[in-house]
Amino acid sequence: KPSLVLLNAASSACEKACAQMSGSAARTWQLSLSLLLLAPSLELEPDTIGYSAAIGACEKVAWEQALEVLQAMRRQEILPSTISFNAAISACAFGHNWELALCLWDDMQLLYGLKPDVIAYSSLISACEKGRQWQLTLV
Repeated sequence: KPSLVLLNAASSACEKACAQMSGSAARTWQLSLSLLLLAPSLELEPDTIGYSAAIGACEKVAWEQALEVLQAMRRQEILPSTISFNAAISACAFGHNWELALCLWDDMQLLYGLKPDVIAYSSLISACEKGRQWQLTLV
């Protein structure tokens, strides 16, 4: 019987393939989502690692889907991690959605008590820069 560790590892492999964005690898984000959806049918509960990997797999090629995965994670009452938010904020940068990136930045800290790391700062700066709101990063 497959384990959650195995599914998470496969989803993480999809995330890494998407990060390279070479040829058909860009479509592996769909496989990552399929693995997430497969877990309950195998009597496995998706966890923060699996959801974060799926968000990361979607962030560069299907940014809106990445945000939907974060929302699904919240609805399932699975606590997002800094990694989850980093990928979601980065997805906002790819989608040129600086406003949503700022909302996620606030949620990360105010709702979940997570401390932004260097990746979170970099992703937020990128989102603001792509939205031509670079002045916001000076505050």
